[in-house]
Amino acid sequence: MNMDCCDEETIEVLYNARHGGYGLSEKAEKMYEERSGRNVHSLDSRHSPLLLQIFHELGDEFNSKYCYAKIKKIPKKLENFYEIDEYDGFEEVIIDYYTYELTNTILHSTMNDNEKIIKLKEIVLRRYRSYGKMFY
Repeated sequence: MNMDCCDEETIEVLYNARHGGYGLSEKAEKMYEERSGRNVHSLDSRHSPLLLQIFHELGDEFNSKYCYAKIKKIPKKLENFYEIDEYDGFEEVIIDYYTYELTNTILHSTMNDNEKIIKLKEIVLRRYRSYGKMFY
């Protein structure tokens, strides 16, 4: 499923592009805490407008010692369907298209209930077949 489209509204998501782990510099943490009134460690969103503003203002000074933060743009409609996958500190922004497609079919469809059931079965079966015998 190709979701790259130039005409769609996008959001920016921060991730760490090298081994070592995501983290903010002391300067970035202080700026965040001063502007938000909250501890940066309570932050659960990598697409926080304030966090992104600080990233753009500080550039490389945003990063902690082992972090090299970068931005990935994703369609806004997928903001609730991304995860940060991490291995040894290196991160990647992963889109869960499967859950997006299921949710979109159920919530944003004009299909009747029987048509939704058929469509959901098709989606699940397609995923099952794409993984062979392995089913998630």
